[in-house]
Amino acid sequence: MKAAGRPVDEEDAKLKLLNSLPPNYKPLVYSICDKSFQECWNALLQDQISREFEKLSVEAESQLLYSTQRQSKGGGSSRRSSGYTPEKIGAAGSKSNLYCRYCKKKGHLLESCFKLQKKRDSKPVAGVVVSAVADSQNKVLMASQIGGSDQDHSWVVDTGATDHMACKREYFHTYEPLHSPKFVYLGDNSIHPMVGIGSVVVKLSSGEKVTIEQVYHVLGLFKNLFSGKQFAKKKGTLVFTDTCKR
Repeated sequence: MKAAGRPVDEEDAKLKLLNSLPPNYKPLVYSICDKSFQECWNALLQDQISREFEKLSVEAESQLLYSTQRQSKGGGSSRRSSGYTPEKIGAAGSKSNLYCRYCKKKGHLLESCFKLQKKRDSKPVAGVVVSAVADSQNKVLMASQIGGSDQDHSWVVDTGATDHMACKREYFHTYEPLHSPKFVYLGDNSIHPMVGIGSVVVKLSSGEKVTIEQVYHVLGLFKNLFSGKQFAKKKGTLVFTDTCKR
């Protein structure tokens, strides 16, 4: 097993892999920490597939409920108009018996989840440091330090990065899990596992949407990295502009 031309000890790689996982993976980490690296990797892949399947199932169910409610309202007879509300479900009408499968919180049901409604009404597109794009024939990108308020939504142009890297699975438009472990060394000498690869659609400040191909999903990153090297390989040109306020 190698990363950036350097050998990686499997036990060390396993510990770094498990330590890079977010807090909600703790139960799984405790159950696999004494297994081999390959067994840990396979368990994480299976868990990721299960999480994605559950997420898709929940969103599909919410869309069905949403459509049913719209049809009921259009037909002039809905369960809400006859006195039905999600809050009335449960023993003695208590909200404490309600549980939302989307946000995993108590007190309401999936169809009345504010977090899900907000996501459905305006699904956010990841911010990007790329501020403008010229015509596709010239392949010119103008880069400036522009990003969302949330750091993991921003993209940083890194001329030293060997590949494009994204920190969250939900940013991907197409996605394929990696079945053979790969690792990347960052500037602070930390090692992070690459768990998937695919394409990401980003929205420029000009309003135009572009697709970045061959993006790796890397666990433990705090920002998304746009590789200047990869862009240059495709005969692209990066133009950096100073946008600092003085």
